[in-house]
Amino acid sequence: MKTKGDNLNKKRVDEYDLLRVIATVLVVIGHSCYLIMGGVRYEVQTDVSWVYDSNLFRIVRFISGWAYGFHMPLFFLLSGAVYHLKEEIRLKSLVCNKLKRLILPYYLCGLFFMLPVKRMTGYYNKENFIEAVTKFLIGKGDGHLWFLPALFWCFIIFWCIHRLAGKKNIYPVLMLAALIQFFQGYLPFSLFLFKRGMGYLFWFALGYWFDGMRHKLSEYSSYKYGICKFFFCLK
Repeated sequence: MKTKGDNLNKKRVDEYDLLRVIATVLVVIGHSCYLIMGGVRYEVQTDVSWVYDSNLFRIVRFISGWAYGFHMPLFFLLSGAVYHLKEEIRLKSLVCNKLKRLILPYYLCGLFFMLPVKRMTGYYNKENFIEAVTKFLIGKGDGHLWFLPALFWCFIIFWCIHRLAGKKNIYPVLMLAALIQFFQGYLPFSLFLFKRGMGYLFWFALGYWFDGMRHKLSEYSSYKYGICKFFFCLK
């Protein structure tokens, strides 16, 4: 797997950029057909039901369901792989960096785009809009921006368990991440979508491991085999 530069210490990998594009397209596909959102099930209107139930659209719905099954793990896996390229040594610098790159966009996009658009389109009314804003500020009414604080926690917790288990051996870290992800549903608290983030911690750790292993891939196998191995790990 080649990098942009003369060695693997460069901070950009061609395959990761390609997978980011693929993952973004899969998010669009995955969200294009489902009728359940935010715990609400939306009914197909009578005048368009013949389209929704057509053979062609059934294929589209199948592709949507397939993509929806793994596109978010792929994003977390990619985040872990990219983190391995430029790992933060100090926790303080990591926290400051991710507050700027993840939490700040969460608030800016939510307060100046997501919430106003939902208010203008009638998703919220006068009675529940203030409540929605309050929940958003404390990380409960997250909407589609949940990925940002969830990923923030993955960075922080992974950094901690990586130091706890020892940086020289990634496999205990993978085991701890898998245990945390498995038992995250039993956590008694979920500060700022903490539980949501822990539900993807293993995928983040797996991406970190993958990037550490890519030096073993043959030079000629960059696009032909690298992407396949990513999806193999994902499955």
